[in-house]
This record gives sequence, C-alpha cells and structure tokens, in this order.
Amino acid sequence: VTSTFAEGVPTFLEQPRAPGTPLRLRSDKTFFLDFSEPILGGSLGSVRMGLTETDIRTHAAKGELVILGMVLLFLLSGVAGSLFIAQSVHKDSVRLTSAVQAFRLDDPIPDLPIIRRDEIGLVARGVQDMMGRLQGLHEEHMALLARFRDTDRMSSVGLIASGLAHDINNPLSGLIASLERIARHPEDQERAAAYLPSMIEAARHIQGVLQNLLQFVRHQRYSESPVDLGDAAGKARLLAGHRLPPGVDLVLSIPTDLPPVRFDPVCLLQILVNVLINASDAMQGRSGRITMGAMEEAGCIMMTIADEGKGMPPEVLHRAFDPLFTTKPPGEGTGLGLAIARQMMRDHGGDIALASEPEVGTLVTLTFREA
Repeated sequence: VTSTFAEGVPTFLEQPRAPGTPLRLRSDKTFFLDFSEPILGGSLGSVRMGLTETDIRTHAAKGELVILGMVLLFLLSGVAGSLFIAQSVHKDSVRLTSAVQAFRLDDPIPDLPIIRRDEIGLVARGVQDMMGRLQGLHEEHMALLARFRDTDRMSSVGLIASGLAHDINNPLSGLIASLERIARHPEDQERAAAYLPSMIEAARHIQGVLQNLLQFVRHQRYSESPVDLGDAAGKARLLAGHRLPPGVDLVLSIPTDLPPVRFDPVCLLQILVNVLINASDAMQGRSGRITMGAMEEAGCIMMTIADEGKGMPPEVLHRAFDPLFTTKPPGEGTGLGLAIARQMMRDHGGDIALASEPEVGTLVTLTFREA
C-alpha cells in the first residue's frame, strides 16, 4: 500500500474489496473513485487504486472562475467600448442633424463631422456637398428672379409710358398757357399772382408723376419701411390710371386711420401697378368700377383690388401665378406680373390670393404685416 494522501490512507480504502466495477464512495463529504481490476484474469490477484476528486474539483472550480472572470471582463470591455462608440456616434449624429435642421440658404455652411472615417463621416461629406450645391442653385435662382423682376418692371414701364402724355400733358398745357398769358402782360402783377397757384400745382403734379415713375424703374434691394397704403394706392393710380378704359372708374376706399405696413415702397408700387393693369385689361369693353379697399383684421392689414371685368375660368385661375403664363396676346404681357407679385409679398412676410368668377369679376387680396 502506498499513497499520497496527506493524512494517510482512508480506512475504507484499506479494507479489501473484490474486483469489479469502479465504485463511487463518499466519506466526510469527500468524493472518491475506487478502481479494482484483476491481473491476468485474477490469477495473480488484482490491483486497486483510490482517487480523491477534491483537488480535481478545486482546480475545475478555479478554472470556471477564471473563465467566468474572462467572460465578464470581455463583456465589460465590450459594453464600455460600445458605449464609447455609441456616445461618439450619437454626438456627431446629433451635430449633423442639428446642422441640417438649422441650415439656411443664405447662411454659411455649418460645421459638419466630415473628418470621421465611418458612415457618419461619409454622410456628413455628402450633406456638405448637397448644401454647397443648394446654395449655388439658390444664388442662381435669386439672380434669375432679379432679372425677371427687372423684366417685369420694364414691361410695366413700357405700358405706363404710353399714358404719361395724358398724365403730364394736361397740367403741362395749363402751365404753358398760364406762362404765355403772363408773358403777354408782364407788367400785370395781379394777373401773374392769380395764375401762380395753379402753375405751382401743375408743376408739382408733373414732378410727382415723374418721381413715382423714377422710383418705380429704379433697381434696388428690398428696403423695408413703414408705408401708408392710401399713399401707395394714390401713387399707383397716378402711374396706371391712364390705362382705364372709357366708362371705368377707379375708386379708392382706404381708411385714413389704417396703420402703416412694413414693406419696400418700390416693390409695393410695382405690385399695385401690376394688379391695376391686369384689372384695367379685364375691364376692356365694359363699364363699371375698379375698387381699391383696405381693412385691419386679426393683426394683419388686408388690401383688396376688385374689378367687374370678364373674370377667369377655373383652369386659368389655377395657373394665374405660374411664371410666364399669360392669356394676353403676344407682346402685351410677360406672364411674370402675378408670379413676381406673390414672390415679393412672401419675401415681406405677406401673401396674395385670387378669387374670380367668369363674367362677374376678380378679387385680389393682399395680406401685409403691420409696421
């Protein structure tokens, strides 16, 4: 008998045992394996060996703890790495989203996470390129719109110029006649004094017409200021009133106590002249009125221009604001007036709306911000 047990061979192992199947024994909560095998079929006897599982289980438990610790370490490392990567991706994703939401065509391109080498960086570079192209298209659009605006203004000037002779000729004829009478009797101071007020009034009328025309033609950027609608309507009547067909009256019904609106005076004059020219053309061959009115409603100023003309069918009304769409004969309209009028109204925070019925007339409603 030999053993490596620290406290000697256990008693039950010293007891003889017949050869047979290995038995699993238990003593003092210690597990053993007891092997007994015959030698040469039992002619020489048998060999018996007992093994304790304590050390095996101890090493197995230590191994399990090591493996479990490694798994936990890998899990913690993975979670920490994932959190770090997720935080980095989330931060740049929020930055990219905020930049896209705050992007304005007139502002510089915002700072984007384009230095990243992953999908976020790829998307950021694509968004940056898209913003650059959008700004380029916006600049081209604004330049084209400015050209269209000038084209429409000059087209209106051509229509207005044909009637300037009437607006200027009457007061100019009176002024010349007064001067001729004074020249024939230069010594008659009383006669000169009698003619003087009408001469001054005629000269001021001519000056007002020319100033309005020059202001209308002059190209300038938007310059918003408080504008009185009654005054603007009066200037528009001076410029476009000559277009009225015989038997058509232009009636101004604008309250004097109406608050001013915030608008570019030149743009407002261009809008009103365009609308009045359209209303005058719609009244060709008819008699009636074109009425310009205004009122205050829910913090906004509403201005209306109503005519009693031929009106528009639904298919024409639906396309009335389309650029270059016109029902007028070639050479009489550009198709830009209403489209540019709507753009300028919206640029100033307002809007324009149309309502029309064939053979009844058309109502144009302009909505303004108060000054």
